[in-house]
Amino acid sequence: GCGTTFRVRLWLGIGDATDLAVGAGEREAPAAAVRYHDTQVLVVEDHPMNREIAAELLASVGITAHMAGNGREALDILSGRGPNAFDLVLMDIQMPIMDGLSTTREIRLWPGFGDLPIVAMTAHAMEHEKQTTLAAGMDDHLVKPFDTERFYRVLAKWIPATKKLDGP
Repeated sequence: GCGTTFRVRLWLGIGDATDLAVGAGEREAPAAAVRYHDTQVLVVEDHPMNREIAAELLASVGITAHMAGNGREALDILSGRGPNAFDLVLMDIQMPIMDGLSTTREIRLWPGFGDLPIVAMTAHAMEHEKQTTLAAGMDDHLVKPFDTERFYRVLAKWIPATKKLDGP
C-alpha cells in the first residue's frame, strides 16, 4: 500500500538534420567498430566497479586488460614487464598508496617508458584539471563516468595502427 512518487524535469535541446542522419550512415562509423589484436592495456584504478567497466569495454574490442589497484602496483607491474609490455595505460588520478599523477611522473623518469601512452581516467572534468594531468606527463584525459564513444576514440588515437584489425 505504499509507494514513491518521482518527479523529473528534463531540458532537452532541439536537434538538427545532422542528428537525424545518424541512422542513415552520414556520420563516420563509431570508434567502437575498431577491433584490436595482441593489444595489452594496463588499467590502474582503485575502484572495483570502474575496473570492471574498463575491462568490459576493452574486452568488447579484443583488448586484454591487466589490472593494478594503485600506482605502486602499476609501477611494480611496469618495472617487471618492461616498456614494451603494454600498448596503453589507463590511469586513475585519485588512488590510495600512490596517486596517478605521482605514478605518471615516476614512469616518465624511467628509460624506455617515454613513449608509453598514459591516459588519465578521472571525474575531474575542468580544463585546469586536464592541464594538470598533461603537465604530469599524461597524454590524454578521459572523464568518468565514461562516454563510451569518447573512450573508444581515445583508444583508437593511442593504440598503434598495427594493432587494429581490418573490419569489425
